[in-house]
Amino acid sequence: MLSTLFIVYIFRTYLKGDKMKKELFEGEEIIRTWKDCVLTNKRVWRHIEVGGLSEYRGFPLHQFQGATVGKVSYTWMLIAGFAAIVLAIFSLMMGGKDSAAVMAFLLILGGVFLYTWHRTKRAQVFFGSSKVEINVNLHANERDFQAAVGFVADIEMAATTTAKLTAVAV
Repeated sequence: MLSTLFIVYIFRTYLKGDKMKKELFEGEEIIRTWKDCVLTNKRVWRHIEVGGLSEYRGFPLHQFQGATVGKVSYTWMLIAGFAAIVLAIFSLMMGGKDSAAVMAFLLILGGVFLYTWHRTKRAQVFFGSSKVEINVNLHANERDFQAAVGFVADIEMAATTTAKLTAVAV
């Protein structure tokens, strides 16, 4: 039993991806962290661990090319949900022996569409260089969206400062 726990500890410590965690370079300082992204005065990186997999993506600030923050939702689900509810109301108005069953089915279908539309609304953040693109998906509430906009603004400000320092040094 003890040997099994020791093997699990070794696996989690050495094989899970702790080697992927990046150390700060000499003279590098963390400016801001957001979700699993880190902005320093020299680079931006994102380190993700899911299950036993570990992924690192990063790029130096002088290679920064652009960032996009946007809200994404499946509008067709919203339209289909409202259409199903309107059809349910019309089926009730038409009457007939099966109108209650049809109305119940259409109301449930419309509710499922509207609930799914609400749960799949999200904000997407893309930032990167010519070779590396970092994509972050998050639920589209206003607080998370504003935090994403603030993080992207900090990246752009740090990249501009780095570009000015590089131009002065050259």
